[in-house]
Amino acid sequence: MNLKLLKLDNKMNQMIRIELKRAFCNVRFLYSILVGLLIAGSQIFTWVIPAMEKADYYLLGKGEYPVSVFNTWIGASGHTYQLTLYFIILPVISCLPFSDSCFIERESGYQAHILTRVNRNAYLFSKSIAVYLSGGCAVVLPLVVNLYVTMMAIPSVLPEASSRTFPIFEHSMWSGIFYTHPYVYLGGYFVIIFSYAGLFSLFGMISSFYVRNRFVSLVIPFIVYTLVNFVLGYTEYYKYSPELFLRPDQPAGAVFSSIVMFYIFGLLICMILLVREGKKYDLYV
Repeated sequence: MNLKLLKLDNKMNQMIRIELKRAFCNVRFLYSILVGLLIAGSQIFTWVIPAMEKADYYLLGKGEYPVSVFNTWIGASGHTYQLTLYFIILPVISCLPFSDSCFIERESGYQAHILTRVNRNAYLFSKSIAVYLSGGCAVVLPLVVNLYVTMMAIPSVLPEASSRTFPIFEHSMWSGIFYTHPYVYLGGYFVIIFSYAGLFSLFGMISSFYVRNRFVSLVIPFIVYTLVNFVLGYTEYYKYSPELFLRPDQPAGAVFSSIVMFYIFGLLICMILLVREGKKYDLYV
């Protein structure tokens, strides 16, 4: 029995490695990273570089609080179109790398070949891990690159609430952390963004179980995301819009408990649908 379980574990680990390699070593993952870098890179030229000219204003006695990474990088530059655009198309960036892989494999017959070697649950589990991780990385990596480049150009001056030049206010989520340990704040927000980006990509994969068009499976998460933002935008609950609470500058404030609750709810829905799909009878074995 132990040997049998060991063989199953080895086969599962091999499946996961194969799917991860296919997810990260494909041209669509590079395209999604490129889209993110184009947006994040343009913000460097239109916002960060001009901000460098103001770096000495404080020393010259012009009364302005020193320019800082924490009000200059893309996640804090709420006045730029790049930040808005990035978080509008976030589900597209996350789904592009690998979310349609199940659809492609089903239509090409590759899925039937795989299911003669492993059971459907193992196939879906390894596929889900690869889709989730590739979607999260595709969204977060361009933001990290933007932050790193900004750090090389602008000093990491500790934020000061009284200067009124930083996007986080007293009522904002984790405001105490932001004004004392800003990089911890950014690390926490990167985890949130990664988690939701992975969830959107996973939802895109699950959508491919129910549609017969590859393009539709890719855009369904974006459509749902946009509809939720649109509907909530006309209510008093607009701050619960994912387009707003995923932004590190928190334009409407964010509530950590609701972020966690929405994520768990979305993840449970995905897991239920995956389990349901895994119970389908395999005609190939």
